[in-house]
Amino acid sequence: MFYDLKPGQQVFIEITNPVHGGVGWEFGQCLWSPSKNTIGRDSWALMRNVNKDDLIIHLLKTKNKGYAFSGVSIANTEYSTVNSEPPQPDKWRDSVPYYRIELSNFMLFSMPLNISEFFNKYENELKNIKGSFYVEYGAIKELRTAEKYIAKVPNELFNIINLFLYENGLEYKIYSEKTDFTDNEPAPCDISFPNKETVTTTRFIRDTAISKQLKAQYEYQCQICGKSILLPNKNYYSEGHHLRPLGAGYQGPDIKENIIVVCPYHHAEFDYGSIAINPTSHLIEHINDKDDYNKRPLFYDRKDISQEFIEFHYKYIFGKK
Repeated sequence: MFYDLKPGQQVFIEITNPVHGGVGWEFGQCLWSPSKNTIGRDSWALMRNVNKDDLIIHLLKTKNKGYAFSGVSIANTEYSTVNSEPPQPDKWRDSVPYYRIELSNFMLFSMPLNISEFFNKYENELKNIKGSFYVEYGAIKELRTAEKYIAKVPNELFNIINLFLYENGLEYKIYSEKTDFTDNEPAPCDISFPNKETVTTTRFIRDTAISKQLKAQYEYQCQICGKSILLPNKNYYSEGHHLRPLGAGYQGPDIKENIIVVCPYHHAEFDYGSIAINPTSHLIEHINDKDDYNKRPLFYDRKDISQEFIEFHYKYIFGKK
C-alpha cells in the first residue's frame, strides 16, 4: 500500500492553492486557516481536531485541471493560535487570529494525480461515503471537490485513496531518526515550535534525508566559502539549500540535483536572493559587487547539480526578494 496507518492515527485532506500564504507559510510546511469567519462562525473548528502525527494528504489546485493529489505529510504539532498574518493571505486577509499546524516529512509527488481520475475510477464506492472532501453536484450527481479547506477522511475512504496512490506507483515511508546521517546534530537554534500564542519565525530550514546525506558526503563544507561549524560534541554542522524551493508555489523536487551544501550565512543569502550561481560562468554572483565571494569560483564543484535548478534560482529568486 501507499501508507500503513498507525493505531489511532487520523487522516485529513488539505484543499489549497500553490501560493498557500507565501514565505514561511508554504505548501507542505504548515496548515493554516482563520479561527473565525467574517461573521464570527467557527468554520474551521476541524483544525482543532488534528493531532500530532496525524496523516495529511494535500490536494493542490492546478492550472485548468481542477485539483490533484500533490503530496503528503505528517502533523508535527497540534494547532496554535497565531496573531501574525501570512505574507499572502489572499481571501483570508485581515482575519487574525489564525490557526496554524506545523508539518513534517513532506513528500511532494513528482507527478500530481488529477482528482477527476480518482472520482471516475471509484465513483460508486465514493458516493456511499458522505461528509468528506467532495460533494455530489447537479442532477447527475457528479462528484466534485468541496469548497472547504480541510476535511476528515474516514478509514473506509482512506483505504480507497491508499489503493489509488499505490496503483500510481507512490509509496510513503517515514524513516526513524536513527537512520539519519547526522543522528546527533542539533536542531537549528532559530527554529522552535510555538506555544498557543504567536508565531514569529518565518524562515525555516528544510533538512531532508537527502540533504543530510549530501552534507555528510561533502564533510559539511559550504560550497561558497568552504566553512562548516564545529559543534561542542565534535560533529560538524551545515545546511542544505533547495535551489528551486519545495514550497511557496515553486514546487521544487527534493533531489540531490536541486540541493547545494551551504553554511547558515550563505543559506540565508540564497533564500533571500542575495547570492546565486551564475548559470553561464558557474561563478558566484552577489547583488553586492564588493562582496568577498562575488565572481569567485565555488569552493568545490559538484557535477550532480542540475543546470535546470541553477537557472531557475538565478532567474526567479536571485535579486528578486
